[in-house]
Amino acid sequence: MKTIDVERVLPNPEQPRGEFDVAQLHELAESIGEVGLLQPIVVKAAEDGWYVLVDGERRLRAHKLLGRNQIEARVITVSNPADMLVLALVAKLQRGDVTPS
Repeated sequence: MKTIDVERVLPNPEQPRGEFDVAQLHELAESIGEVGLLQPIVVKAAEDGWYVLVDGERRLRAHKLLGRNQIEARVITVSNPADMLVLALVAKLQRGDVTPS
């Protein structure tokens, strides 16, 4: 696990989700503010200290809503863009209760 700056996390170009409910993001931010981040985001290392988000877009956005500058992350190795899409889709399927909108 690693603590990284939220501003050093780039969006996942293979993000399968296009829209995020603002009210739900605020609810998530409130929950994180009260009990903390229970599951770290997942990123892959990029160049010069930057990271590309693999999983955790809502958690990252909630952290930004809270004005937090850092977030806990699990850094993984991903070899190609197709793997990024597969991982993002698997994470989405594992949540199950999150709608595609």
